[in-house]
Amino acid sequence: MTIAENGVVFGAFVPGTFKITAKAGDFTAVTKVTVTNVIQSVNQTALTEIKAVFQGDISKYSFLPKDFTLLNKNGKPVAIKEVKKTGAKEVSISTTEKMKYGATYTVTYEENPVSVK
Repeated sequence: MTIAENGVVFGAFVPGTFKITAKAGDFTAVTKVTVTNVIQSVNQTALTEIKAVFQGDISKYSFLPKDFTLLNKNGKPVAIKEVKKTGAKEVSISTTEKMKYGATYTVTYEENPVSVK
């Protein structure tokens, strides 16, 4: 990981907690930063299913429906029935009700929302 002079961070991130040390002249600051595994993209694959692709490997994760929030374009929750891992970086999210094709939905995992249409 590289931090440029303007504060922009470059490099690969893996989920976890890291200690960051910043030095400026005689001043040193140390803080802990937590990097979470976020959803990179989502696609509706059926009337009751969405595929979510994560940025990093999720093979060691376990997921429950309560870990995700799914809202329609009006902000109304859509009930999630089941979440299954379908690959090293993807999950299938099944809903209890049918969703409309072409409508906008927002999927949230750990407070990181991603829209799907």
